[in-house]
Amino acid sequence: MNVPGSASGQLAHQTFLYRKALHPELFALKARRVVRHNDYELEVWLTPGGHVARFKHGTFCCCELVTDSDDRLPVEGAVTGFPCSGEHEFEHRFVAERVTYIVSVQTETLSENLYSATYDEMTQFAKETGALVYAWSDSDRTAIRPMHDGLNGSCGVSAGLNGQPYMNGAELGGRAGGNGWTTNGSSRHRAARGPGNLSLVDIQKLSREVHCQSYHLIEQSGLVLRTQTIFEHA
Repeated sequence: MNVPGSASGQLAHQTFLYRKALHPELFALKARRVVRHNDYELEVWLTPGGHVARFKHGTFCCCELVTDSDDRLPVEGAVTGFPCSGEHEFEHRFVAERVTYIVSVQTETLSENLYSATYDEMTQFAKETGALVYAWSDSDRTAIRPMHDGLNGSCGVSAGLNGQPYMNGAELGGRAGGNGWTTNGSSRHRAARGPGNLSLVDIQKLSREVHCQSYHLIEQSGLVLRTQTIFEHA
């Protein structure tokens, strides 16, 4: 699957929708959260600069993937894919399964000062809401060891950052603090070189639908990518 590059030569973010589960081994998973409510389940994986959201209702499963990588992306089961540029809205109904997927995507490139202010605002938002968060530096992209697991989306034990194991549970990552906070690299290092990069997902449960709001902040380009997703079942 080909992903277009940006004018600067960097890979552009894209959003994909699949009508199947995606294998965790395809991604550099840094944090994970599972939400079960009534008849549905939502599992979210954070990667540096992207995420996977897997929605399950009965025997049906679909996945949203937001990524800037073209490495081993599956083609089988893909419903659609589109670039995350400007503003974009998309809706798809899985008629037979009576599941509806709705997403709104917004991107903005900020100046250095505005990016730093937005970074601080988002970190505060994450602490207040208990959102799932991963903060990282650009060097972390070359130091990632993907998890290995089955297609059912559950997480086993695998080598993580600094040789520490990933453990079964709602969240996993480098160093975890309260409210789902996960970081890689000291705060001193980040302060010396700017705020760094940030990915976060906030989940809201309703009776027959679940809302998934994500922010991905990329320091090098000043990019702020926001997605608002709804998975709904009849």
